[in-house]
Amino acid sequence: FHFFGLAVCLKDFRKFELAYVLFSIICPLLFTWIPFIHNSYDIAGAWCWIRNWKDNCATRHYIEGITEQFVLWYGPLFFFLTITVIGVFIMVAVLAWRACKKNTSNSENEALLMNQQRSQHK
Repeated sequence: FHFFGLAVCLKDFRKFELAYVLFSIICPLLFTWIPFIHNSYDIAGAWCWIRNWKDNCATRHYIEGITEQFVLWYGPLFFFLTITVIGVFIMVAVLAWRACKKNTSNSENEALLMNQQRSQHK
């Protein structure tokens, strides 16, 4: 977000650094307690702590756990991944456009402008 603000908005967002830190700490804390409601925290495989089967039997699916995995993990993951990719494309497009605009020679533009003004005066 900070780089996006610098590159696209041309503003320095250093005054929001405390808000960045607080958001990155508080936001996950709002959602980590939800699996405790359904008693979904358990051994669930290689990396996820929200169980997705009942009684350690992989054929008996635990619907609340599967739902919580998608709502609390995959949903935000793909949402923020999509927002990040869009932000990167916007930054690259804006920076490329500014680089092309800056590389256009002012003397060449001024010469064209002077020729146009001369032709209008005649």
